[in-house]
Amino acid sequence: MPLLLLLPVSGSIAELEYDITSGGNTGQLAPSGEDKLNVSILHHFKGHKGPVLQCKLTNSELQQFHVVCKFSTNQPKIDAIRNECKIYEQKLRHLQGTIIPRCYGIFQGMMDEKFVVCLVTEYSGTVVKDFYKTDWDFRIDVINALVTVHKAGVRYGRAGRFGESKVLVNCEGRHVLFNLDKAEEHTCEHDSSQITFTAHARCPSGEKFLCTELYDASDRTLDLWEPYYVVLWDRAVPVETMKDMNAVLALAPEGLPHDEAYKEAKPLIDAFMENLGHRRRLEPLVKADDGLIYLTRSTKGGQSINS
Repeated sequence: MPLLLLLPVSGSIAELEYDITSGGNTGQLAPSGEDKLNVSILHHFKGHKGPVLQCKLTNSELQQFHVVCKFSTNQPKIDAIRNECKIYEQKLRHLQGTIIPRCYGIFQGMMDEKFVVCLVTEYSGTVVKDFYKTDWDFRIDVINALVTVHKAGVRYGRAGRFGESKVLVNCEGRHVLFNLDKAEEHTCEHDSSQITFTAHARCPSGEKFLCTELYDASDRTLDLWEPYYVVLWDRAVPVETMKDMNAVLALAPEGLPHDEAYKEAKPLIDAFMENLGHRRRLEPLVKADDGLIYLTRSTKGGQSINS
């Protein structure tokens, strides 16, 4: 008897058979390799192009497993599911159960008169809604996990776009990376000995990262690095310079009287420094699309920080 997934659908039971070519840690689900796994649907996740269900599997020995079942019926999505399983099994198998979920492989068969493919993975927590509502240690753990995945030869890629939708928080408050259906094989040139990820430090240059995805993830997505210069009077001004008002005023546009330059710059700088304090308390600064912080005069004549 093959290993079967028994799924309640439309008043009947659909039988999906385990695809032995997909790999997956089915030994935990069915030690004998042959069994019927009864599915109880716990939750239907929204926001996915295909059905994604939180389920409980029960085998013949009444052992239960908390899993996620991801379904596809059209070929592009089926290809994406097979790619995700391949990534889990061929590249990230040694990381399963730690920073990525355990993969139990692919089941396939007919359901509602359609051929369906289902990837079964371990349920590993809830999706992060907003990185700005996580603490700095969590964000540092996430970027280090992403580095580990890169070292294993995988990146999310442009199609996958790393972000909150790729990170879970488990019952222990720990991070788990997932949602790898659009991930791709990657030879990462990033050298971890050259960069230590920490909050509130200056962002190293992109050239030092040697990997665009890690650079963007640490800077724009996780916002680990503290701004080290701002734009004032159309000039890039290092934050350190802003602590010296005389040095700032020396950058004022030609023809702008000293007193007016002071009145214009002082409240902006004070507000910016106050915002740095907010940032360290996990209250984000607003950046422009180019990642810069702009200090500009308000169009209403007041002083403000705009992006």
